[in-house]
Amino acid sequence: MSMTAAASLPLLDSACPKCALTGAAVGLLAVMLLVKVMMFSAPAPVLLPVDEECDLSRKACSAVLPDGTTLELGFRPLPLSTAEPFDVELRAADGREAAASVEITATDPPMGSSRVTLDLIEPGLYRGKTALPVCIAGHGEWLATVELASKDSIVQIPFRFETGRGGQ
Repeated sequence: MSMTAAASLPLLDSACPKCALTGAAVGLLAVMLLVKVMMFSAPAPVLLPVDEECDLSRKACSAVLPDGTTLELGFRPLPLSTAEPFDVELRAADGREAAASVEITATDPPMGSSRVTLDLIEPGLYRGKTALPVCIAGHGEWLATVELASKDSIVQIPFRFETGRGGQ
């Protein structure tokens, strides 16, 4: 295409006010959409540190959320056994209602992870049921990470526990 032919196209012709106005409107809509997506995207998760003193295989553990709320996670029955179902209970002292889940990851030996979505039983009380995979080593170290997600925040709280040696 020659320069003369390209210059005569309506989109490239400066004498086409409709084309210029359409281009400006499309550009403005794209910027508005980008701003809206950025404003309403999910917040970045806040990851709390692991409490090295508490062991979920012995008792329920608690953590204090950034807003000062106490959260408690417990498993039943104790001691935990691999391949046996157990109950997961989460309590939030402020009675909050949020999407709650627990991701359980085998850390030693590494065997992957699983996630259980907890059901809201009443304000501040969540429950679910899960099982650990069979561990041929006879013992295992695990990390249970609670995730509480609301429209304003996502908080992740990790807890450690063992099965087999020492934890069972």
